[in-house]
Amino acid sequence: MSVATITCGYYCVTVLSFLGMNNATIEVFDWFSAKPKILQAGNIMARIIDDIGTYDSEKEKGQATTGIDFYMKENGVSKQVAFQQLREIAEN
Repeated sequence: MSVATITCGYYCVTVLSFLGMNNATIEVFDWFSAKPKILQAGNIMARIIDDIGTYDSEKEKGQATTGIDFYMKENGVSKQVAFQQLREIAEN
């Protein structure tokens, strides 16, 4: 999950939100740089929701392996069960 969360873009959107609200201070950027747990959790949620939402289109485009595929293999579950379990992870 560590590589997947880096590619998610959630951190960038969050930083840009602060810039857009004119609340970007050095303290805010220091806080972001420390990767607080609330941002980590939001990033994981965004990554899981994105993976579920784009799974079929990515497979149609020929992407060999996705995070969903890895989860299915690692846990020995079907796509539907993987979606359900990952949604539960994202919600909690």
